[in-house]
Amino acid sequence: MIAGGSDALWPSDLFANEIVRRRREYGMDTEVVYDPDGGHRILLPGESTPRSSLHAHGGCDEADMRLGFAAWSAIVKTLK
Repeated sequence: MIAGGSDALWPSDLFANEIVRRRREYGMDTEVVYDPDGGHRILLPGESTPRSSLHAHGGCDEADMRLGFAAWSAIVKTLK
């Protein structure tokens, strides 16, 4: 699960933690990659996705990139 604490679209941190709790009830291990300043837009390494003018993202470019870098590390680890 990947979540930013400053997500302006929905409370992704609360949703991620609820999913983790429910999966643990069934013996399923789940990792949360979290940045308290990250928004809804997660920028993976090499991405330069601009902010949408249609809705709020929250966070800031630096935090979204930091969250994306941490997420990418977890994604690569999971896929190996």
